[in-house]
Amino acid sequence: LAWWALLHLILCSALVQMRLPVAVGLAGSFLIGLHAGLRFPRCPGLLVVSPGGRFALPAEGLFGLTLAPATRIGGAWVELAFEHERVPPLLLLRDQFTDSAWRRLRIALAEWV
Repeated sequence: LAWWALLHLILCSALVQMRLPVAVGLAGSFLIGLHAGLRFPRCPGLLVVSPGGRFALPAEGLFGLTLAPATRIGGAWVELAFEHERVPPLLLLRDQFTDSAWRRLRIALAEWV
């Protein structure tokens, strides 16, 4: 949320720095604000991890997803790639989890990847 708000705030401040006519600046600010509200990234929803390396995204109606070889594990992030054409890669960050949930996810991924 902070990143999204800051991005649009920077765009509005760039309009001010360009010293455009007031009407153009107001219209541009309105469009930037409209974009911020309408195109706000949605939450991916609940991710269910089952034994045996199966995943589900119940809100999307997708069950029994398996990991693709493109899945990557970093120090503070995990990118889950699924072998399903409708599911784009899912980026998970360390601060989205409790310590124990993050450890369990990384251990499970190390077994499956």
